[in-house]
Amino acid sequence: MDIPSWWPSKKPYIIGDCLEGMKAIPNEVVSLIIGDPPYGINYVSGRENYKGHERKTPNTIVNDDRIDTRWLTEAFRILKPNSMLFLFSRWDVIHKWAEQLSSAGFKIIERLVWDKTHWGMGNLEYYGSQTEDILFCIKGYPKMQWVKRRGNVIKTVSKRSLPEGMYHPNQKSLSLIAKLIIDTTAEGDTVFDPFLGSGTTLEACRKTNRNGVGFEIDKIYETVIQERAMSNITNIEGYGEDARKEG
Repeated sequence: MDIPSWWPSKKPYIIGDCLEGMKAIPNEVVSLIIGDPPYGINYVSGRENYKGHERKTPNTIVNDDRIDTRWLTEAFRILKPNSMLFLFSRWDVIHKWAEQLSSAGFKIIERLVWDKTHWGMGNLEYYGSQTEDILFCIKGYPKMQWVKRRGNVIKTVSKRSLPEGMYHPNQKSLSLIAKLIIDTTAEGDTVFDPFLGSGTTLEACRKTNRNGVGFEIDKIYETVIQERAMSNITNIEGYGEDARKEG
């Protein structure tokens, strides 16, 4: 994985606020954006360990007390023509994100559904939530990379048993992110993630031969981001051609 010449750091990640950091990125240099911002639900899960990376404060997501969409304008600016963006959200706030995506210039093509295969919190009195939503958006008219089309439901292992380990309360599976990257980019393309969390996108880029860069505002994740960004480039079962040809 190479670091683009325009990236303002010698590392693929920067610990800092993406709202300020994205201003230093030139126009139209990114092939794909994967955005997993705070959903705005003020998620708090208490003190937990994530594979040896213990938080020193309550496990609260930074800025999860509001819906902040200001970064979307910058996202549209830095994205190449005929490229794509995936934005993770939740059913009860997805309409707010959809409105702001359209205002920023994106065209929303589809709502993807991540089936986590295991239900989580959801409504504590009624149903547990087993899925999360992903808004699939385009700038221009890009083409997909896949060999065969498939449905908009993507099923991967639940976060409670992630084979790569659990580092972050809202962590997405490595397999899921890799599938999105393989679907929409070619080897050597640059993928940008403004909300790195534990660095899943950077690890997925290394393992799929893409160049990944991004920001994370919470310094507590720097060590694990660095570890995952520098992980060995190896094949993972379910990636590559098999992932592209899934029906």
